[in-house]
Amino acid sequence: GKLNGPAVEIKKKSINSVSVDLDMQAKVNNNFDPSLDIDFDISFSKSCIESGDETVLRLGFASSNFVSDTDSSWWQDVLSLGTSYLISKLIDWYSDNCTTPPSISRSVEVNLGDEIDCEDLELSVNDNGDLII
Repeated sequence: GKLNGPAVEIKKKSINSVSVDLDMQAKVNNNFDPSLDIDFDISFSKSCIESGDETVLRLGFASSNFVSDTDSSWWQDVLSLGTSYLISKLIDWYSDNCTTPPSISRSVEVNLGDEIDCEDLELSVNDNGDLII
């Protein structure tokens, strides 16, 4: 297989989410290592929590739309007598049927103090895929 572009690409999907593209290689003993492409989205959220005299900003992160794919170059398929193709298909089948796609949901809390009004803070993703608060 071949890797397409940078190993890690993050692009804006919406005002509060990004698409992540990971291009890697799967390690296969005694054979060619097929390319492994993993794609998923991360959504961001914001909430304000009043805790006594303090306000806490909670930033949420949640993954979704997990997709994986493997591929070998044509010459690897030929030289391996087709086993590279079969290994790629086996890895695809396993990722589709034998594992639960990772769903990650995490949050980070920050005490804001008296000077910052949590409700005035806006959360967005810019055109470069950066999270802006």
